[in-house]
Amino acid sequence: MPDMFAPALEVLNRESTGCFGPVSFRDYLRQHNLPYTGTATAISVDSRRKLSKDLVDSNVMVFRLGNHPGTNHTAFALARTRTGWNDFFLEDERLFSSLEIRSFDASRCNQDLAAFRFLPRLTEPSLVNLALASGLLGEALELDEAGVPIVPATGQSTYTFDVQPFADGPSWAHRQGQVEIDSLFFAKRNGKQVVFAVEAKRSDAFDSLAKHKLVYPYLALRNSLPSSIQIVPVYLRAVRNGDSWDFFVCECGFEDTAAFSLSSLTATGRRSALRLRV
Repeated sequence: MPDMFAPALEVLNRESTGCFGPVSFRDYLRQHNLPYTGTATAISVDSRRKLSKDLVDSNVMVFRLGNHPGTNHTAFALARTRTGWNDFFLEDERLFSSLEIRSFDASRCNQDLAAFRFLPRLTEPSLVNLALASGLLGEALELDEAGVPIVPATGQSTYTFDVQPFADGPSWAHRQGQVEIDSLFFAKRNGKQVVFAVEAKRSDAFDSLAKHKLVYPYLALRNSLPSSIQIVPVYLRAVRNGDSWDFFVCECGFEDTAAFSLSSLTATGRRSALRLRV
């Protein structure tokens, strides 16, 4: 629906922080006599191309923030970019276009990958499993035992944590909001046990990924795990290429480890483009 966020943008334009909210999405619609629309479609945006036109035109991102205090209504907030869309999105073209795609030899893994050929459509968690079972993801992440099969965990639950759009920006409470983790696994690298949290996306071409898809799982896990355990967010883009999959892997970290803000999530040195024939 066009101009859904116009009233919120009017308020944001008067705020020195460049932010709006958090407020209840349902109450916001009622207050401004806006027809109800699907919450997920409007405020759960995982790609820049899915962002509402009025937000795109204003260089503003929307964030879903769990339950509004004292209600079971979903809260949302807005934040304007400061340096560009890279504040809140990882752009595939920028991350991967310069990489040479190398063929990956899965014969070294001693795993039967035939089951993946018979599934009519590989889901994103299934693609992570394929990348792990073949050893491809282990090589991309430079694990100590890259060829050893890893059994990941996947699932979703509700979590409470604080999140900031910018390190010097407001702190928003994400209260009992649903967070989905495509794949979570422990593995050793350089002799140390590391937790890898993978967000996977499949597509027919390059796209983008909203940073909160990596930051929310990180913050949820950080509240649950000892501070001594390193948590590494990993972005995996799988692009179909005939009878093969091109896996683009990007390891991420935070420029500001005090706030773990959305804008400070960035790509680290490990980036790979590997082609796996299934």
